[in-house]
Amino acid sequence: MELVVMRYLLLPFILLGPSLCQAHVRWFVGNQQNLVPYSWSLPEYLLLAIAISACLVALALSRVSIKQLTDNPFFNAWPMQLQWRILAIVVGLWLLLNVYHGEFIAPNLEPNGAWQFSLLLQAVCGVVLLISHRLASVTFCLFLLLLQLMLSVDSSLWIDYGLELAGFALALHFSAHAERAVKYLRICLGLQLIVLAVHNKLLNPGMGLAFLAQHPWNFLQMSGLTLFDDASFVVGIGLAEVSLGILLVLGIATRLVAALVIAVFTLTGTLLGIGELMGHVPIVVSFVLIFSLGAGERSFAELNPSLWRNWRGNLSPSVK
Repeated sequence: MELVVMRYLLLPFILLGPSLCQAHVRWFVGNQQNLVPYSWSLPEYLLLAIAISACLVALALSRVSIKQLTDNPFFNAWPMQLQWRILAIVVGLWLLLNVYHGEFIAPNLEPNGAWQFSLLLQAVCGVVLLISHRLASVTFCLFLLLLQLMLSVDSSLWIDYGLELAGFALALHFSAHAERAVKYLRICLGLQLIVLAVHNKLLNPGMGLAFLAQHPWNFLQMSGLTLFDDASFVVGIGLAEVSLGILLVLGIATRLVAALVIAVFTLTGTLLGIGELMGHVPIVVSFVLIFSLGAGERSFAELNPSLWRNWRGNLSPSVK
């Protein structure tokens, strides 16, 4: 009896590994657009209950304060915006590596026309990220790349990457304010995880099943939980990703979530090869920054309309 209970208690952690390695499942199974009809049964609702329970546990853990985190320089903003300069360099190298492999943003994306222009723009953005002195100045370049992605790639594909690029751009734009920058980074990456889960797994389990056909990693059945077939496993993966995304967006147990994501991406990169690892390096570095800085700001004071009015008021004399 104790063994059965332990297996169910370990479900969230068992699902974390394959969940993140399937985050960009289209890299491995192509851009399948056909939705596979699927109805939930007892295993799926059980997994949903476990996901909700895991979020509640994370909420309880987030109330635990660890004094060592505030005393250690690693868990604070580094001098000279070093954390964000590292992110800019990594994202720049990632973009240039894509150009070297003849890919635009991701292996499964094929821009409609203007292929050379998309690669050229990606290369320019990569170089700017590497050499730019002022990090805020690279925001325009990244948003221009995002606009090209949205215009040249079908919306059913670019939604898997748009929020990620927006997160990089906003984080670097607010790099002078570390807590604000990490807020936008965690929110965008959290929303991106939710989109990936809903788009590629919960709405279309067939893509996850195709991935499992290539990589038989149904750890639930391996651990003796035969109640969960491959389809239930894919749904469980999607629920795990949604849970992580919600925790990130709300800033709950942020460092714990970041540590889990870093560990899982490192593991799956080892299992799936250097291509998988290199493709996710910017995300891993982003989560290292989130682990370092925590949730950051909780409010959006910078969006207060009064601040915009004051800004316009300060500009008006020069305009006149």
